[in-house]
Amino acid sequence: MVNQREQFEKVIHDLRDKDNGCPWDLKQSHSSLKKYFLEEVYEFLDEVDNNDLDAMEDELGDVLLQIYLHAQLLKEETQNRINIETIAQKICEKMVRRHPHVFDKDNHDKDTNLSESWQKIKDAEGRKKSKLDSHRKGQPLTQADKLFKFVKKEGFRFESFQDSLQKVQEEIQEVNEVAHLGKKSPKLKEELGDLLLATCSSISELGFSSEELLLSAIQKFSKRYEAMDVSITKDEKSMKDLDYQDKLSYWGQAKAQVD
Repeated sequence: MVNQREQFEKVIHDLRDKDNGCPWDLKQSHSSLKKYFLEEVYEFLDEVDNNDLDAMEDELGDVLLQIYLHAQLLKEETQNRINIETIAQKICEKMVRRHPHVFDKDNHDKDTNLSESWQKIKDAEGRKKSKLDSHRKGQPLTQADKLFKFVKKEGFRFESFQDSLQKVQEEIQEVNEVAHLGKKSPKLKEELGDLLLATCSSISELGFSSEELLLSAIQKFSKRYEAMDVSITKDEKSMKDLDYQDKLSYWGQAKAQVD
């Protein structure tokens, strides 16, 4: 019986073969592959939202491709000291170590809070540099979600959701005050960043995820834009030829069509 994992590993190896490999794959690095890794993860998450199991299978394969490509690069860069086997071994050991209630039941205190136990084990692994270290990884919105969840759990939070909205209003005002400086102004960029962060903080006051809400809003916007585009085309018009008020009118119609 064919070992699919070994076959897949060989496919990736052949793609990176210096003599007969694919020119595109040979040019790739960890840095150049980052955007593709993210794209594939988000495409898989889209199918999770659609509850399309067959599509999830396809997209998870694309994610696996990215994982194996990075593993192959590490194998080449370390003369095989790091490879898919050592990666699997490390994560296996980590999961066993962090789940004593599953894998070491005889020596595990059943009354121990699992969340606290998990954190103590992570701290003992020696990689944590500060309280916030583990919350400053991942994409910006993911970082914001983790960061605010942590600091609010620690007690650093607004007295109410309305107070958090007031902070958002303050940041909007500060953006307005420097808007005249133009898009090249470092100060304007800084204030816009503060506005984004304040919005994420406000969202977290209610326990929501900024990333999930933004993805949902993007999907809604996309559907409305597509509906608007269909209406404009049906009227034999072009978006570029419409004035601002006409665009608002078509957008209003699209909003009425798509909740």
